[in-house]
Amino acid sequence: MTCAYHELYLDNARKVIAVMLDYVVNSLGLEGDAFFKMFAASGIAKQIEAGNPQYVVGRSGIELAHDVLDAVGLPMDPTSYQSIDRSPEYWLGWALAYYQWSRGVRFSTILQWLSVLDGTRMYRKYHELDIRHFCDRVDELRGEQSPEANLKRLRRMSGYSQRMLAERSGVPLRTIQQYEQQQKNINKAGAETVVALASALGCNYRDLLEITG
Repeated sequence: MTCAYHELYLDNARKVIAVMLDYVVNSLGLEGDAFFKMFAASGIAKQIEAGNPQYVVGRSGIELAHDVLDAVGLPMDPTSYQSIDRSPEYWLGWALAYYQWSRGVRFSTILQWLSVLDGTRMYRKYHELDIRHFCDRVDELRGEQSPEANLKRLRRMSGYSQRMLAERSGVPLRTIQQYEQQQKNINKAGAETVVALASALGCNYRDLLEITG
């Protein structure tokens, strides 16, 4: 997967999102889920998702928060902000920014699997662990709340493990996992990949494709 912007800018982007969420909850007194839904639905979130440097590195978290509030018609006067101890909201913003960057999904989509409230509850367990543990858990939540991928359903019906299917089809194990977890869109896979999987499973390649709305 190609990330929207270079890893060089990732630390700054994570800090911006972290400060933004921490500031609106702990300084402005707004409800985290309500605000993050505003952010996710705003054109500002889309600019970050697209890697627009004006927003990825050109704005502070506080500026970004007020940009969002202005965009949705809820302007508020700036207030003082100081974060000495990293709050659960700060950590969650930092973690969500990494997840969005690494998975290439929209913030609005992430909110379908993980609320801000539930995310802050993960702080105690995950904030001292490698960020990949958080990402793996969000991937699990995604799988639990998303319809089962056709590839996974047909593989299980065939009695194959993921590793067995990889060996029989020649498609890398990690690629199969990504299709089943819907981290990658099988509809955009190369024809040779879909045909190889279908041949190994004894089905029509069309059976592996996902119907999109």
